[in-house]
Amino acid sequence: YEAFPCLRLALEAARTGGTATAVLNGANEAAVGRFLAGELSFPGIAGKVEEALAAIPAVQSPGLEDILAADQAARALAGR
Repeated sequence: YEAFPCLRLALEAARTGGTATAVLNGANEAAVGRFLAGELSFPGIAGKVEEALAAIPAVQSPGLEDILAADQAARALAGR
């Protein structure tokens, strides 16, 4: 998985479950936006996703509010 760090992160988020996949998605979308704007390198995308997954605890058996909060927190983190 070294050649595809985002694939490794996606598999880890799927194994973790709960809101981890919302964190992964939110961070990825924000990081890709920064990449497209020329603010982040391509390898930096995986770095931001990994940072978000490490910083934002996964909530198991989440409700909609938990999912939306995880997504927002990840977007905010990856957007900096």
